[in-house]
Amino acid sequence: MDLPAGGEPTGRRATTSPPFRAEPGRVPWARPGHQAPRLRALTPGLAPGWGPGIFKQKTDDVTFKYTTPITPAHWALFVWDFTYFWFLAMFVYLVVGLFRRSAYDWLYTTPAVLPYGFHVSFIINMSLNITWLFLFDRELLLPGLITSAMMALTDYMILFFSCQGLKIYGAWLNKYWKADLWFIRILVQNGVAVYTTWGTLFTLLNLTIYLQHQTSTSRCDCAMLSLLLLLLKLLAWFLLENFYLDEHVRYIMTIYPVVILWLTGTLSNSSSPGSQIYIFAAVILAISCIMFVARVALVTWRHHKRPLYTQNSNHVLVHAGSVALAVITQVISDFIFILAKESCVPNDFWPSAVFQTSSRNVSETFPLELTLDGWSQNFWIVIDFWSKAWLLYAVVGLCKRNVLGPESCNPEIHPPVFYQMWIMINIARMCSMSLWDRHYILGAVAVGWIVPVFSFYMLYISYSNLNKHKRWLTVNNPNVISWTRYLTQNGLAVFAWWSLLHAMVGLGVVFKYKAGVADPVISTVILTIVALFVII
Repeated sequence: MDLPAGGEPTGRRATTSPPFRAEPGRVPWARPGHQAPRLRALTPGLAPGWGPGIFKQKTDDVTFKYTTPITPAHWALFVWDFTYFWFLAMFVYLVVGLFRRSAYDWLYTTPAVLPYGFHVSFIINMSLNITWLFLFDRELLLPGLITSAMMALTDYMILFFSCQGLKIYGAWLNKYWKADLWFIRILVQNGVAVYTTWGTLFTLLNLTIYLQHQTSTSRCDCAMLSLLLLLLKLLAWFLLENFYLDEHVRYIMTIYPVVILWLTGTLSNSSSPGSQIYIFAAVILAISCIMFVARVALVTWRHHKRPLYTQNSNHVLVHAGSVALAVITQVISDFIFILAKESCVPNDFWPSAVFQTSSRNVSETFPLELTLDGWSQNFWIVIDFWSKAWLLYAVVGLCKRNVLGPESCNPEIHPPVFYQMWIMINIARMCSMSLWDRHYILGAVAVGWIVPVFSFYMLYISYSNLNKHKRWLTVNNPNVISWTRYLTQNGLAVFAWWSLLHAMVGLGVVFKYKAGVADPVISTVILTIVALFVII
């Protein structure tokens, strides 16, 4: 191709040849992937009511035959059809790409944004989807659950491969083919995100159906387990997408609306408003709405202030915002703990309190041989005061400057994720307290374990980063080493171990009051595990 003096191709859109090579072998893999959703969408039409078919009953009929407390209303199931229409638009765009050329090669190979793994995973997923239809139609619940879990795994693989391509070629697309960049973000990534989220929710529903109808597990515990798994996934994903994977998944916005739709359908289909499951589902719905609003606000702000594929950095601002949120959640949690004291629970003086019983009375309601005495609750006052002290030190570090900038960020011993994990810890403590107050034992213990796990990981971050920057600090700012060791690390260590002890006691409560394990036995086991932790 002849190039003019400016170095750009004549007669075509100006581009720079990226370091790609043509891959015509991609077409045979792409075509079956394009046909798979069409085959999956047609299979329900083979069910009874549409003429002679190979299915005995409709999928919706089986779903409501094995109803559970988290089964959504019938109207909410339209998401399946909506997803396949979205996939249809996605594959129309991909097929059109087979016939488009850039200045140097076919557009589907230059750049090859969607790798082979995307198409192969999609084919496998649709094959599993059709297999699940047959298993569910025959009411084979355990094989259906296993197949559904495998589908969810391939869902995550599809989403991963769709993000991997933009990680590699996003900057080039942003410069030369911005429209295609947005088509991939909207049609591919968000479409796959809708499908992945809905598939995950249906896997949790299949788990509930199997446990409720094929095992001796109580109806309430089955639904509670699935809702807990959903809550933990939401919390983990919110942390990952906003603070770890932002440059890869920034414009994926459809996950929370799907969860909100599912939970709304679950609440509208509930036959017992006011039950434990109903209240817990409503709490998760509220959390999902808050996360969605926060997600939209963060993406909007980052889109304007921290656009992708540029060298702009507002790391100090992110660090300061993380510290500020950590302080705010600490203050809110302190206020919540005050409301859980005996003087603030319902009584003649305060008949409409937030908590129905004090945290001390909750411990006495579910006693164990190793349950701590009531006076030990006061130790939390010392620990929380220590926590507020190192948070105050972090605030002061933002105001003090060294030769590189704010002392708290240069060098950065405690990155933003350190304080973001503290935010999650405070939220988990407040949620766990609310669940204990309502005697949701399984949920309270599961959420409560977030606290020691995150605390020890924060301690690891602090130790490793301090060791990394120790030589520079010894020369330039030796006081930071002492303050970090004696204030932050020791305070965090006390908090982590004390929360671990409470989490272990909670685990013993679950085994005693939910699994029926004798108290002396479970108390001995818990103490042995704690001793092993100390030795290790």
